[in-house]
Amino acid sequence: MNTPRHFPAPYAASLKEQGTGLHPENRREPRYPAQGGVEFSWKDPVTMTVRGTLVDISQSGFRVRHTYLALEAGTVVEFTHTEQSGKARVVWTRLQPASGTNPAFAESGFLIVE
Repeated sequence: MNTPRHFPAPYAASLKEQGTGLHPENRREPRYPAQGGVEFSWKDPVTMTVRGTLVDISQSGFRVRHTYLALEAGTVVEFTHTEQSGKARVVWTRLQPASGTNPAFAESGFLIVE
């Protein structure tokens, strides 16, 4: 069940404060560092399930690092992570190519819809 999470102001600095300074921070709500496993699934037309690692969270969404490189924006998934569970829409996915001994991975941003 999706339970809203309330974050205390001093919990962590927003990404604006953590950022590189190269781009202005225009987010409506602060992001907070997070960790732990995430599992999300959707039908395409068979059920796909992906496991990843929580990177950060906010009141309305979260970011996940995972190895499923074909995840498309607009996909609605059912998710469970250490803070909550529910339904979320993929807003973006960025691919990170393999380098040296590190395999390729993706990071995706999710907007909680339910």
